[in-house]
Amino acid sequence: MLKSIWEKIRVTKVTAAVWTALTLCLVSVILALTGNHVEFSRNMAVLVVGEAKLPPEELKTDYAPEEFALVMPSSAPEPIFELEGEKVLKELTVVHPAGTDMTTYDSQHSLIGASDPAEPLLLNGEEVERTKNGYFSLSLALEIGENIFTLEHKEKTQSYIIRRSNDIIQAVYPSREQTVSGGAEAVFTAIAKAGAEISMTLDGRSIPLLPELPSADEGYIRYEGTLILPAAQESERSLGEPKFTALFEEKSESKKGGVITLAAKETVAGSGRLLAEVVTYQAETLDEKIDDYSRAVNTYLPAGTVDYCSDNEKIYFGSSSTRYRLLDYGKRVYVSTDQKGDNIRLYKGSLPESNSVSVASENMEGRHTSIAFNVEWKAPFACSLSPQRYEGADGPGRPNYNVDSLSAEYFDIRFYYASAGTGVIKLEGDPVFSRAIWTSEGGDAVLRLYLKKTGAFYGYSAEYDENDRLVFSFLHPAKPEVSDNKYGFTLNGISVVLDPGHGGPDPGAVGSNPKFPESALNLSLASRVRRELEAIGAHVVMTRTENESDLRLDERVRITKRVKPNLFVSIHRNASVSVSSSGYENYYYLPYSQPAAKAMFGAVSPGFTEKRGSYYGPYYVTRLSDCPAILTENGYLSNAAEFQRLLEDGQDDKLAEAVTAGIVNFFAAQS
Repeated sequence: MLKSIWEKIRVTKVTAAVWTALTLCLVSVILALTGNHVEFSRNMAVLVVGEAKLPPEELKTDYAPEEFALVMPSSAPEPIFELEGEKVLKELTVVHPAGTDMTTYDSQHSLIGASDPAEPLLLNGEEVERTKNGYFSLSLALEIGENIFTLEHKEKTQSYIIRRSNDIIQAVYPSREQTVSGGAEAVFTAIAKAGAEISMTLDGRSIPLLPELPSADEGYIRYEGTLILPAAQESERSLGEPKFTALFEEKSESKKGGVITLAAKETVAGSGRLLAEVVTYQAETLDEKIDDYSRAVNTYLPAGTVDYCSDNEKIYFGSSSTRYRLLDYGKRVYVSTDQKGDNIRLYKGSLPESNSVSVASENMEGRHTSIAFNVEWKAPFACSLSPQRYEGADGPGRPNYNVDSLSAEYFDIRFYYASAGTGVIKLEGDPVFSRAIWTSEGGDAVLRLYLKKTGAFYGYSAEYDENDRLVFSFLHPAKPEVSDNKYGFTLNGISVVLDPGHGGPDPGAVGSNPKFPESALNLSLASRVRRELEAIGAHVVMTRTENESDLRLDERVRITKRVKPNLFVSIHRNASVSVSSSGYENYYYLPYSQPAAKAMFGAVSPGFTEKRGSYYGPYYVTRLSDCPAILTENGYLSNAAEFQRLLEDGQDDKLAEAVTAGIVNFFAAQS
């Protein structure tokens, strides 16, 4: 009888919901006859056989075809985030500038806000051009000295005093009080007019500050100079305020920084040389030269990595002061960061004179290939994709690691202090690598993993496991399946992390109407992209689903590392001091993220008047190595016309489809 019932059901065209309901009824009948039952909860169903409970994957009907299985959703779908608030404001509202009396070094200043479109808005007696919602974004030309601008709307009058300074020195660092360790090598910086001569005096010693960009001939630029601070004493000692002096076109000017205090001499426990051990989940390494630039060739070292380090700190005084220790193998690591807290711990001890590295295992499972190494101690290593060409990486000033095309042929792991590596890596059936060899560089063992296809690399991570083995995990290419849906593919088995930028107390950029900050617009778009991706089979994780969520950048990175996705996309909106700026752009950090940025740009930028490009961008969240990671800037909120267009009904739905198409196109190119 049951078989007859099944045959009747099988040939009937019903929806998935009806299939599920009918199957549950049949299961209940069978279980009732056999003395068993099913327990249901909000997130799952459990088959109870006598007193034993079987997980949902065991809940199959014996009489159904093999391909039919009861699938219970793990949770209800997340709702779409809808923007709320009045789009037309009836009173004059100015979001920028925030104050009414200010000083700037810029030749122009923006005035952004909204007003009742039914009533005129005057600026210094002249009518202001606005959008149909009453939004305005103006660029105010500034003369040297005091500039007064008065807005009039209805019965309200608001005046702004903006002083344009002609000072030689714009800013000096450190600008606030600092307590530092004695003997530190410190870089002092000043922002001053190009062509000026800058010096800094501290504790009776003077040093010149040289321009970071020697070729600059106008505007304000960065100047830097290095000073070795006095050794620490038994008690703390004040060095006073650093005095910066500038000479420009026969005019002299000085500005003082924050008081610098030397901390009392500290005694580090233990005997032997000073050691630095990574105590956060990963620590970025930087070149020996003291600057604070992340570079696409930098490697992150996992927790537990240890090496001898410099007795004294290296300090970079910039807009934020950063402290480093130089490790013996030649790279710097942060002592601490705002995002992670302590990066390293210091203690005294001794390390073996050399390290040994041998292959412990290799495993290909799911979306990753893992290779584990036995090591004598947790020494530093460096990873590189080679040979990869970059544009402007070696120029002065901020490094530029733009990638025009992917040229890498292999992935190298250099094991410092190990003269040779042992063990065979077979890579049978591996989708990323064709073969592996041991070689050497500078006396260190190097494992070279050859790519199957030039540039075809998708991400990696490294960590020490519970057995103190160093485990590298390499991401496989995605495998979308051709489909007749509007995107042409399904993304079953593919995982994507969407990161709506800002949130909580951080609104991000604010356009003419403060009721719609960037944080809300980002979440609105991201939730719609999630809906589109899930509809074609993708597994999607959002770093936040509420606009009140206060999520630090490092938390977003940690979420992504736990998920181990095929792609990370951070969704933002842009802003600029130039209110005429508009359009779409995106950013990547590592070379293997460039194809994702390129695919996204090709799909999304046609929806914008200005197609600004894809660029190298060393943002905190793009520096992920685990998978391709990009940051997208979907329009300028500082441009009143573009801001209004972004708020139009259905605009985020169209934009979400374009973003989804970009993601699908990126994955399709991997198959």
